[in-house]
Amino acid sequence: MTKEEILKNRNLIEIYFNQLVNRESLVQESLLNSKTFLDAIDKTKIEVEIINEALNHIDEEIYKIKVKHDEVSNEEKMLLSKIETRNNTLNKNMELISEIEFENYSKNNEVILKKMRNIYGSKILDKVTKNQKTKLMENIVGDHIYKKNKVNEFVKMISKFEEMQGFLYTNINALENGYKKVI
Repeated sequence: MTKEEILKNRNLIEIYFNQLVNRESLVQESLLNSKTFLDAIDKTKIEVEIINEALNHIDEEIYKIKVKHDEVSNEEKMLLSKIETRNNTLNKNMELISEIEFENYSKNNEVILKKMRNIYGSKILDKVTKNQKTKLMENIVGDHIYKKNKVNEFVKMISKFEEMQGFLYTNINALENGYKKVI
């Protein structure tokens, strides 16, 4: 071979080796990118599994909350029904209770009332009797107000529960949207 042919072949071999080195670096870079991509996929799979577990946990919580909500709703309906019935008969019952209490008061204090009539007269006794009836009615109304306040406290607790449930539903929807975005 001549010097020119050797030089030409040498140049071809150098070009070949340069291309081989470039190809090797591209292959190495591709392998590195592939490994990075596979690692990212594995990391994403783990995140998806974590999100799925969280969603399952939230689904369980939702079920428990729905069951509790149904129980509270049923209790609320029963209470509202009782309240309506009680309101319909409240005045009649209060008057009846007041009359019964006054009769008991009259029987227990019969001797004292007779002596008062003899000493002060019927007009004073009628005023005392009227005052006692009024006080008995006030006591009965006070008892009713106390019970009504307790029912109102229960209604407030139900309202707070419903607010908490709404907050949880909002969080669940946000988590589901985040899960869909991750997928």
